[in-house]
Amino acid sequence: MAYKPITDQQVRLYMFDLQNHSQRTSAARAEFSERNARRFDADPTLPSNRNIVHGPTVANPLSGFWEDELLPLTPD
Repeated sequence: MAYKPITDQQVRLYMFDLQNHSQRTSAARAEFSERNARRFDADPTLPSNRNIVHGPTVANPLSGFWEDELLPLTPD
């Protein structure tokens, strides 16, 4: 199944439906998964207001060895 971004309108519908329905039903009515519903329950920030993180999220384990030990091994 292709990825379809969740819109602010879907989150608003989910939050409104959550007052009268279960998490599973509210997520289904908003057309996203229960997993996404749990994510929005933990942090109700609308998708348009979230900071998107691009790039590495883990420090490079070779950064300390690169200049001193690995780079000299490459032929010039």
